[in-house]
Amino acid sequence: MKPLVLVAVSFLFFSFSVSASPSASQANKWQLYKLLDDAREELNENEHNLSQVNKAYKHIKKAIRALRKPTKITPALIVISETDPYDYQDVIAGEFSLHTFVITNVGEGDATIIGGEMIGGSFSFAGGVYPGDGGDCQSIVASSTSCNVVIEFSPTDIGLKTSSLAFNYNDGLSDVTVTRLLQGTGVISPADAALLVVEGGPIFDFGEVIINQGFVQSFKVTNTGGAVAAGLTSSFGVGAFQYLQGVYPGLGGDCGLFLEPQQTCDLMVEFNPTSFGIFEDNIRITYFDGVSDSFAELNMTGTGIQNNLVANLTISEAEPFEFGNVNVSERVNHTFVITNTGLGDATDLAGLALDKPYSYRGGTFPGRDGDCSANLAPTQSCSVVVKFAPKEIGLFQASFGLTYNDSVANQTVIRGIQGSGVAGFIANLFQ
Repeated sequence: MKPLVLVAVSFLFFSFSVSASPSASQANKWQLYKLLDDAREELNENEHNLSQVNKAYKHIKKAIRALRKPTKITPALIVISETDPYDYQDVIAGEFSLHTFVITNVGEGDATIIGGEMIGGSFSFAGGVYPGDGGDCQSIVASSTSCNVVIEFSPTDIGLKTSSLAFNYNDGLSDVTVTRLLQGTGVISPADAALLVVEGGPIFDFGEVIINQGFVQSFKVTNTGGAVAAGLTSSFGVGAFQYLQGVYPGLGGDCGLFLEPQQTCDLMVEFNPTSFGIFEDNIRITYFDGVSDSFAELNMTGTGIQNNLVANLTISEAEPFEFGNVNVSERVNHTFVITNTGLGDATDLAGLALDKPYSYRGGTFPGRDGDCSANLAPTQSCSVVVKFAPKEIGLFQASFGLTYNDSVANQTVIRGIQGSGVAGFIANLFQ
């Protein structure tokens, strides 16, 4: 072989060794040495173009020495789009949602893809196989390039679901795994959500209720939806309408925190007006319907009225009753007649304290010879005896009265009284 041809062949082998892997370069260097030695030997024999070949020989040897040095490998670095955890938000159970994740190689070397896997249920590659329907990741992701994988979230029931996308690759030095956390919430269809209905709507009228005499009404609550109603709560503000005994669901009611589909429960509500007039309020039950917070509502009205069957006590005599003139140190008694002109019983009758010089005859209510007691039925009468005994001269004004309960509330009836203490005998005084 001619020397120049040998030199050309040597350069071809050198070019191949540079472009091949480090191990291939190590094997080829011995081929280069043999070719160069053959060229030197032939040139020595022919003594032709020796200086030219020697010059080429030195350059090639220098290149071979460089090949003996270790080659530095710059690794690949894969990143996955989005942040942890990526949230698919709410997805109806039985349906699905897709999301495309971008796989980017931000390193200087190429990444050799080993594959991807899902860790945890409810998440998968779209179509079931990596890289997912619509994904385009292949076996290599070159430096500064990207590809896509498509992940499907398909919950089969309600509640929070979690998983992670694990992307496996070789970075040129070792196998590496990069992950992205995933989450999503399975929810029910709005058409299948819980729906509470309170019977008696749209407005329930308690009608007329006597003041301070509460009326209790039960209300049935029905879940007409397809999911469990959860977290039921309800309360009233200060007013005439309250749950019986003040706490949901009211004494005797059985509604709780949950109500299954097509099931019912009862509320016990009391309307207890404290004054005349119309009162309005509403039952409002808040709950979670399986999709979002919701509420059921029933408007209520009622009217507070005076009890017609109440007692009404009157005291005989004109206002004020006149004891007249009474000698100092003498006394006059008078019997007052108490009559119940109402339609209800008067209860808890008691006499008010009297200011001196007036007193109940004998010292205590209803006075000696008086017959009033604690109760007085409708149309009935009783008597109270009051004594006037002045100790000095002058006009004395006071009042005599009774307290009682008229079957609805406590009441007071008063009669003004007056008399004069005088000196000497005064006719027409009744002892």
